[in-house]
Amino acid sequence: MWRNIPAILIASLAPLQSAPLKAQLEQVQAEELPRAEPTVQPYEWFYRPDITARVDRQGQVGFRLIVDRDGLVESCEVTRPSIHPALNERTCALATRNARFTHLPSGGRQPDYRVFEDVVNWAAPVELVSGQVITWEDMPGLMPRSIPYGSQGAAIFYYLTIDPEGKATGCSIAFESRYEASACAAIMRIAKESQFSTGFYGFDEEPVMRSYSSVIIWPLEVLPAERPPERGSPSP
Repeated sequence: MWRNIPAILIASLAPLQSAPLKAQLEQVQAEELPRAEPTVQPYEWFYRPDITARVDRQGQVGFRLIVDRDGLVESCEVTRPSIHPALNERTCALATRNARFTHLPSGGRQPDYRVFEDVVNWAAPVELVSGQVITWEDMPGLMPRSIPYGSQGAAIFYYLTIDPEGKATGCSIAFESRYEASACAAIMRIAKESQFSTGFYGFDEEPVMRSYSSVIIWPLEVLPAERPPERGSPSP
């Protein structure tokens, strides 16, 4: 299932609904409806930074959307609330405003309403709380001769998987793979001793893993005098 998606409290929409429509929605919620298909991946409804999620206010929110024939959200219900009311309300508000679904053809025999259910993870950005900032000097034997570089030097971008306790459990390198094993081994030796900001567990006590990203830069003075070829350039 896609993650990072929201919901809206159906009670908050009641004043906006006509009596017949409200009765229809109450009826269809008790029936099995076909699944609505989003026009984009749901996390895109919430890709912008949002101040709602903080280190002291994180969690999961389960939601259910009722979608009309035009692909618009008619109502939103929080099915599994977090302990933070602000997250529940924000989930529904963003889902109702941003979610769009495929249209149903006019004159079809499909039901007038469809349903979409999922869970949104409200996680604050991961920060390094204590420990060493990793630099090129911590990467013994990894001279980036194979890394194309520019006027500022050479760089590799890495990602760490962080568990709810704030511990690094995995590493990956962006763009390049041929030195990923050696680079990640050196990075993890340091990252495992570091403490990152804490996260949270899901509804069933399942750990919600988060991502921390950073960059390691080799300054020009430590790089080989002869520059490696740029990506995509033909070999001599």
